[in-house]
Amino acid sequence: MAGFVDPHSHVVPGVDDGAQTMEEALEMVAAARAGGTRLLFATPHVCPGLWLTRRRQALIEERFAALQERAPGGIELRLGYEVTPALARLRPSEDLERLTLDGTNVLLIDGPQRSPWHGDPHLLRLVRRAVRLGLVPLVAHPERRVGWGGAPDLELARRLREAGALLQIDVTGLNGQDVGPAGAAKAHRLIAAGLGDVIGSDAHGARWNRWPRIDATHAALVTEYGRELADRLCCGSALGLDRDVAAA
Repeated sequence: MAGFVDPHSHVVPGVDDGAQTMEEALEMVAAARAGGTRLLFATPHVCPGLWLTRRRQALIEERFAALQERAPGGIELRLGYEVTPALARLRPSEDLERLTLDGTNVLLIDGPQRSPWHGDPHLLRLVRRAVRLGLVPLVAHPERRVGWGGAPDLELARRLREAGALLQIDVTGLNGQDVGPAGAAKAHRLIAAGLGDVIGSDAHGARWNRWPRIDATHAALVTEYGRELADRLCCGSALGLDRDVAAA
């Protein structure tokens, strides 16, 4: 395997709750490269309070370009966004294509949180709208929805899959850092049930102690599920990105 693909990180400095400085952003990129990641997507939040206005988009693109220029060799950086389900995203006039991961038709959607939140009523609706537009919705961290109300743990994941979504499980979900043993158990249940498609770091840097390292998770997945599945989850094959990394 040529390298890992990380479709979810917050490395653009000073634009959301991820990296706050260029130095921290460069530290995150260096950590990703050291861990074997060869394609890292920077995915700033697009959510209430952090809408993608023209001014904010220009700032993100400016800081992302500066990060690309200073990043070490051996790792490719691409820009995308993590889109929170909201009524604004469901309007017929909303151009979802502008929010996809660069070079793909994949729309990264902010998924379930540790407790009920404002995106819940719109999540499936946004997935279905993306599919109608010919996009591939990638729903982040489904393992965070553990034990609170509504459908059983795996039922939401199955409904998202049936609607056409792929599911991205966090590194910190699998190792229990994010939502503890219950979240880790949920993440492994998703993989065992064939409901996990991609592993992502959802790296936020020092503030949350979340770094873009996939290598330890890949090694643990090899031990538990075998190399074939571990490679598939960590090299972006479900998104068609393994070919990009192999050609790099």
